[in-house]
Amino acid sequence: MEALCSVSCAAWLQVSDGIADVRAVVKTAGGDFIHSGGVEARSGCWSILKGGLTAAAAEQAELYFEVNESIDLIAIAIKNSRLLCF
Repeated sequence: MEALCSVSCAAWLQVSDGIADVRAVVKTAGGDFIHSGGVEARSGCWSILKGGLTAAAAEQAELYFEVNESIDLIAIAIKNSRLLCF
């Protein structure tokens, strides 16, 4: 039986213009992309994105942020992003 790892995801973020749906996506060492949380972010206002996922094991991973497709160009400012396995 594989050991499972619960992973929490958190980040403070804001967008450069307007309002955007921002999602956190974790890329596993095996190349899988897992959506792990989301938030409606607004310009000029820091929002906290919190989420989580269950991984097959504690392994190296990459954390990405994506926005809804209806926005042509937007910058995301990120503070204190983290993935924590427990």
